[in-house]
Amino acid sequence: VERIFLESKSYTKEVMEQLKSIDVNIAVDDFGTGYSSLTYIRELPVDILKIDITFIQGMMENKKDLSLVRLIINVAKEFGLKTVAEGVETEGQLKLLKSLGCDYVQGYLFSKPMDREQFLSLLS
Repeated sequence: VERIFLESKSYTKEVMEQLKSIDVNIAVDDFGTGYSSLTYIRELPVDILKIDITFIQGMMENKKDLSLVRLIINVAKEFGLKTVAEGVETEGQLKLLKSLGCDYVQGYLFSKPMDREQFLSLLS
């Protein structure tokens, strides 16, 4: 998406708006790293910011990582977006993210990756 967005902002926005018209939610993955940019949330119809795992892993010991997590959550709220924290592995991380107002979390604390059969078994 990043390369396509950089090459053709109008095309990317058009495709995303078509997806939104059929009730597809759009998430920006690994927000805060690489190509992800505030431009995405200003110019594209996104719904969710996924906070990169590196910030989540470091936030308990590193004040800068914690500040970035807090900042991303607050920016998302200002734009009416939801947040997902990637890579939550401890109860301490979960508690802190809840206190910061993070909407959703994912990570090994809840489940390791599983194949289809394991997933279906978990659902039943």
